Amino acid sequence: ERETADWKTAEGAAAFLRRDHDKPFFLACGIFRPHLRWYAPRKYFDMHPLEKIKLPATLENDLADVPPGGRRQNSGGSQAFGVIKEHGEWKKAVQGYLAACSFADACVGVVLDALKESDYAENTIVVLWGDHGFHVGEKDRISKLTLWEQGSKTPLIISAPDLAATRGKRCKRPVSLVDLYPTLVELCGLPARDGLDGRSIAPLVRKPETEWQYPAVISRGGDHAVRSQRWHYIRYADGGEELYDAARDPHQWKNLAKDTRFADAKTKLRKWLPENKAERSGSIATGSKAGQKSRQSREPEVAAASTANNSRKRPNVIILLADDLGSKDLGCYGGPVKTPVLDGLAARGVRFTDFHAGAAVCSPSRATLITGRQNLRTGIYGVLQDQWHNMHLLEREVTIAEVLQEAGYGTAHFGKWHIGMTSGKRVKPSPTEHGFDYWFGLSNGAAPSHKDPVNFIR
Repeated sequence: ERETADWKTAEGAAAFLRRDHDKPFFLACGIFRPHLRWYAPRKYFDMHPLEKIKLPATLENDLADVPPGGRRQNSGGSQAFGVIKEHGEWKKAVQGYLAACSFADACVGVVLDALKESDYAENTIVVLWGDHGFHVGEKDRISKLTLWEQGSKTPLIISAPDLAATRGKRCKRPVSLVDLYPTLVELCGLPARDGLDGRSIAPLVRKPETEWQYPAVISRGGDHAVRSQRWHYIRYADGGEELYDAARDPHQWKNLAKDTRFADAKTKLRKWLPENKAERSGSIATGSKAGQKSRQSREPEVAAASTANNSRKRPNVIILLADDLGSKDLGCYGGPVKTPVLDGLAARGVRFTDFHAGAAVCSPSRATLITGRQNLRTGIYGVLQDQWHNMHLLEREVTIAEVLQEAGYGTAHFGKWHIGMTSGKRVKPSPTEHGFDYWFGLSNGAAPSHKDPVNFIR
């Protein structure tokens, strides 16, 4: 365990929590697992014996009523699944995913144990989220990068001080990753900000049964999905459509998009589709951050005046990410993964059961979280590989770390970053330029191996 990149990441975050802090802090910690490859210590595989593995429910010819745009979603994952089935290795693949999820749970536990033993436990907001879901055979593929429910839905657990009445409760309202930025701003007692694409879900944290009229929006390039309380609607760039009744068809086996009885439903859902075109990055000189700050802060004078007096009273914030973590797989979501740490966190907070990624892939989801804006507006428009791409988070974007830093918070990031780091001649803004006082992270995955990696950057 201690030799792995994720454990080192968790221990780094835990060490941060053991420090003496004279001001509130914002700590972001990104765990790489259960992202492929599914490396984990043997004991986590033993937690999920092969003979007890249950394969996901599937339907023969499931994709027969899906338009070409849908069938093309990460077709490589479909090819890989075909090979796995041909060689009778499907159960082993599921076991590997479950084991990697349990290992991620243990890594999160390292951080939460340090919090529990610290002086900050009673005044710290903890947010656990996944960047998107993952298919382990559903829709005939082993992959992410899809707008179907299995690819977009991921866990969200929020535990906040002074909210004992909502501990252990479940919120069924559809919410999105783009909503977390304004939520943290509100929970930290800071002025609301303009220019964001999401809205605060703090009312749902305080009262999970609150009526909610907004759907979740998920994007992948020019393809988008809209998830309301009842419907999951997908619109592809080529005009292809899918529509599923979430209550009656949880596996999304019957595409209703061509059924004229639901034309009105589609019309209402289309109104939520984003119209943004990708804003490409590739140079650090891509707009003024100062202009963005003044445009977004509704009450900058009030915020500045109150920082000195209120910073000590504000709650600390920890956000914990587990990469490729599907929601219905976890124990506290009724799934088969043994996740005692996350189960305990859910018992102390609000568990959102209809939370969706802002995008169906790693880098864009991170950009959505950190900026509170659709990823296409942030310079991150696809999967980022720093050694190959000039892409990076636009320097003009005002991150949640910068907002909290400006309000008197100390800020730190540990683990996977994946929204742009300098690589060779490809010079990009670092986490420092995006609001982090201290960081110890990976551009993406560990190298040259998951064991004793040497590519951490600080």
